[in-house]
Amino acid sequence: MIYKSVPGAQPAALDPCGEHRCARLFPKVRNRSWIDARHLVIDLSSRKVVELGR
Repeated sequence: MIYKSVPGAQPAALDPCGEHRCARLFPKVRNRSWIDARHLVIDLSSRKVVELGR
């Protein structure tokens, strides 16, 4: 899923997500349950992972 930044509503490390390619993953184990990774945002341009507040 594409992640779009909202200035002031997330950690400052995610502010470039309007210019960088950022994504959130929703992984699923085959024939099993989903893995909760909603708190992670991957900045594909800078190759960094940022954890959102839970």
